[in-house]
Amino acid sequence: MKKYITLFFFFLIFNCYAQVVSNDIQVRIYEAENSNNVLFIFPGFGESIEHIEQHLNIHGKAIANHISIVYIGFNRRLFLEEEEKRALGKRISSLIQDKFTDHKAFIGGFSSGGNVALIVSDYLQRANMVSIEGCFIVDAPLDLKNLYKVNETKIRQNFSKVAVNEARYINSILSQITINNYNYFNQNNKESKLSKSLISNTKFLLISEYAPLWWKENRGVVLEETNFHTLTLFDEYLRTQKAKVDFQKTIDKGFRKNGARHPHSWSILDHNYLINWVLEDKID
Repeated sequence: MKKYITLFFFFLIFNCYAQVVSNDIQVRIYEAENSNNVLFIFPGFGESIEHIEQHLNIHGKAIANHISIVYIGFNRRLFLEEEEKRALGKRISSLIQDKFTDHKAFIGGFSSGGNVALIVSDYLQRANMVSIEGCFIVDAPLDLKNLYKVNETKIRQNFSKVAVNEARYINSILSQITINNYNYFNQNNKESKLSKSLISNTKFLLISEYAPLWWKENRGVVLEETNFHTLTLFDEYLRTQKAKVDFQKTIDKGFRKNGARHPHSWSILDHNYLINWVLEDKID
């Protein structure tokens, strides 16, 4: 029997930056019978749990394969403050202790949710709170320094109103921090703040779409300025560190729910591929 639970966790975090800080985190749980694996999933920047359910909609397939799902309604974060790391880490750890003891824990997310998933995974591993079996990252802008630089180029070029507005909004957030202090991956020199423990003990799944023509025509950027390029370099970095990493590079899979072509979409994440990665076995 599928168990469906919605929980609200309340905590208050003070933050002087432009990130929107909420004092409640909605967590929606789909608990599978005979489950040994639990998958925590974060939404994209402006998304909610409902967005994940509508655009990813993986919980049915996961439950059929005895994987429990936890959707976490924590968004609008490109980076995390220490207090946010502690709060999220505590909530995830508590859920595992209360409901998913002896489960293998996997954490992932789309876009900025991929950033959050990686940061929280690293925090949990460093603090010895939870052993993270796997972390999956879907088209996330991991290199904040590069993201800021690319956005500055978009603004100068004034390619389109959409591109400029996106760039200005994101940079209004990044301009209020010392980016190097929050950047978990620097693609120029291939350096990372990730702990050796996470890299050595956690497997990684990276997903991004190769779509240079779309980005050039719709946002005025070249391949080297896309998340695909950043994740390609992150993949190379992880391999130099002897990490267990799988990079799924898709082509023509990115579409929004309304059918509009967009390589930065949940649709590039294949359900069967993700479930098989969790189970490392044949799926139903």
